[in-house]
Amino acid sequence: MILIFSQDKNEPSTDSIIDWLDMYKKPFKRFNGIDFYKKVSISIQDGAFKIQLPNVDLEHTNLIWLRRWVTRDNSKDIFIKNPQNKDRVITQINEYTKSELKVLLDFFFKSIPDDLLFSSIRTEEINKLLVLKKARELGLPIPETHILTKKSEYDKLVKKGNLITKAISNGATVDVDNEKFVGYTATVELLPEIMNESFSPSLFQSKIEKKYEIRSFYLSGKFYSMAIFSQGDHQTEVDFRRYNDKAPNRTVPYQLPKEIEVKLAQLAQSFGLNTGSFDLIKTIDNDYVFLEVNPGGQFEMVSKPCNYNLEKRIAIELIKSSEQNENNRSFT
Repeated sequence: MILIFSQDKNEPSTDSIIDWLDMYKKPFKRFNGIDFYKKVSISIQDGAFKIQLPNVDLEHTNLIWLRRWVTRDNSKDIFIKNPQNKDRVITQINEYTKSELKVLLDFFFKSIPDDLLFSSIRTEEINKLLVLKKARELGLPIPETHILTKKSEYDKLVKKGNLITKAISNGATVDVDNEKFVGYTATVELLPEIMNESFSPSLFQSKIEKKYEIRSFYLSGKFYSMAIFSQGDHQTEVDFRRYNDKAPNRTVPYQLPKEIEVKLAQLAQSFGLNTGSFDLIKTIDNDYVFLEVNPGGQFEMVSKPCNYNLEKRIAIELIKSSEQNENNRSFT
């Protein structure tokens, strides 16, 4: 059986893959991350442990894919409601709950045998800084990157050229009065005068003039790429994820140079990835610059415009890996 962990909202790509598994009549089970937190049972005794999930036979699971986990929206009922974080005690209790869930999740992920994982990433996100460091070691060009904590350091850096700033992690999503605000990559010039000399560690990169952006989905050694002509729209020129629904960016199928694909594949293998969405820039000087990789990145945005039919390809890879593991069914 194939076990897919996903999320119960805004995840149509998982639904599409399941449709293909159903069409091929392959046994599978979908279990959403939010249900894991609500229904998991773990026992550790006599030198052994057992993990139980309702209606999931882990002993006869051939393959596990950690596709997605829990969204901010569908995890709200795990925590105590605290409108606008007005109650400090509730805020502290919720932070404690987060740390408890993190330890539980880490234990579960690390309990999965390597040969049962379709993609071996064992956390909810990948460390961007480690990825950039490894990419540089592999010979992939990356933007000049700095983590700064002082205005004086920033003032010296910005004199050398334009800068952008982005999250060190996956970025923040903040809810204010039922309105959602999402963090994007943005250009920065002068820091506010009222800002203190010291600030929390923040990531800055040299701004690279681009011809276009490239989103490339990696699947079991192959790349399916798309060029995104985002630079012609002021709204999307720095970050194409600031979608312009009235005038969407033009997108076309794209073929990366073989030498770039080889290095990206080495990067994926370094972090145990079978799947992932790679972001790159083609510069005005016709160079390729690697930006980041998202192990759980959306592939529907590449699949449909470029007619790659990735949902079917992923289903076939899941089936193939499951059949190879048929005689290795011991989860615990």
